[in-house]
Amino acid sequence: MKKAYIYIAIIITSILFSFYSNSQGSSVYVASIEDDIINPIMAEYIDHAVKEAEVNNAECLIIKLDTPGGLLTSTRK
Repeated sequence: MKKAYIYIAIIITSILFSFYSNSQGSSVYVASIEDDIINPIMAEYIDHAVKEAEVNNAECLIIKLDTPGGLLTSTRK
């Protein structure tokens, strides 16, 4: 059951994430997390956003957070 919850949470949070790249070839990525708590799954997606930006040689990664908070261990990660 816990695995099913994690998979569902991953699907839902992946919808909340949007990575944008300017059509002119600009390498600025934006990861947006809104109205969701910071938990291990969110920390994993932020880590994924950083890796994605690095792989694509992004000049900048903007992480937009608008959350009520969350687990301290996940927030520190």
